[in-house]
Amino acid sequence: MYAGDIDGDGQAEIIQASYSRGRVCIDKFQTNNRIVGYGRPYVAALAGSVGDENALYEYLTKTCGFSKAGACGVLANIYVESTYDPTNVTGRYYGICQWGDDRLRNMKNYCIQNGYSPDSFQGQVSFMVYELADYPELVTFLKTATDPQLAAQEFCAGYERAVDSSGAGAKYTGNLYPARRKNSYQALKKRMNEAERLFQSKG
Repeated sequence: MYAGDIDGDGQAEIIQASYSRGRVCIDKFQTNNRIVGYGRPYVAALAGSVGDENALYEYLTKTCGFSKAGACGVLANIYVESTYDPTNVTGRYYGICQWGDDRLRNMKNYCIQNGYSPDSFQGQVSFMVYELADYPELVTFLKTATDPQLAAQEFCAGYERAVDSSGAGAKYTGNLYPARRKNSYQALKKRMNEAERLFQSKG
């Protein structure tokens, strides 16, 4: 539950929402088109920006407060997972972050309950940010990161968890998840290289 004046009468209303939580990753939240302090991540700036790398970069840096390197690490992972396509399907995985199983069901439920299409870029970014509240250590790192390649590794190992059992991936060498250094991750070098490319392109 959260409170806010959503009908303009000067009184705070109690709003019930299954997917509401407080500030963790971002500074502004929105519900019923009003900023009230709690609710769904405020992603109005991404409306209609399907697959727009620049719009997502601006959102991650200016609204979420991620550093340039942190944002580039996130973008690189999304690019490798789906090339920013919210309708991308790989087996049982779907969307910009290739959610599967319970996480995919959670994404769809979240979008429906918050007025988004589960197939929308805006809705999926909102869910990603909502879900990142469960990763406070990673969020803190992404706000202060200076190395885009390390940011790509941490987001891959922490949020994407794209473990490669084929042996074709690269070993994780980050710091946030020392127990995972034994793991190889899918296209990790590609994620790191893309993060570096993005970082250099942002000036």
